[in-house]
Amino acid sequence: MKNTEIFSYRHMCIYVSSLLCARVNAIANLKWDQIDLEERICSNVLEKEGKIVELSFSKETKIYLENLLKYREENGIDDHGWLFISPYVTDDKPIRNSTLNDWCKRIGSMIGKSSNTTSCMIFATATRPF
Repeated sequence: MKNTEIFSYRHMCIYVSSLLCARVNAIANLKWDQIDLEERICSNVLEKEGKIVELSFSKETKIYLENLLKYREENGIDDHGWLFISPYVTDDKPIRNSTLNDWCKRIGSMIGKSSNTTSCMIFATATRPF
């Protein structure tokens, strides 16, 4: 993978995470089998205090998710069933919350705001500066 491809792939992931509008832990533990692209929902998402919620997302997010799937297929990227990945993700281990926290900080810096990592996904979605 070329550096420019890695750069745009990471930015696509950052953008998608902001569009899903959920807490970092919920996003980190999302698997593709929880996502219904046609209905534009994520089911059985574990949120704060053990609550199971359903997340809905926009048509725009659906397009980004479809592009993410296509990109992974075309480049032979094994995501182990997880929506968001890093080199350390395995079948049993999702992306680390700290990695997503770093992404939140990047989102905050991109929109010129300091980001509270537990609410940056909501803030970034509400402001939609991208």
